[in-house]
Amino acid sequence: MTGEPVDRPEFYVNGVTASVGVWDFLLDFYLRSPEDTPPGRGVVRIRMSPQHAFALALSLQKLVEAYQAQIGPITIPEAMLAEMGLGEGSAADG
Repeated sequence: MTGEPVDRPEFYVNGVTASVGVWDFLLDFYLRSPEDTPPGRGVVRIRMSPQHAFALALSLQKLVEAYQAQIGPITIPEAMLAEMGLGEGSAADG
């Protein structure tokens, strides 16, 4: 951050669902409290081209790698990975 005044909305989210169509990717970000049932309260919806989504994924991967190099490993509980369909044996594992 450059310390410039923020001239756009700023949100905190702790969840996201993603879907894909022929022409675009759709990301729905939400805020979920412990008492909420998934997915929680919708905060913002972002649509982007497949190319932009791919560039974003590469950029986020670089940021995560830099964070882990500076701060240390990021761990995610297995239950959370399973809820997201990213745990052992999921289709996302390759």
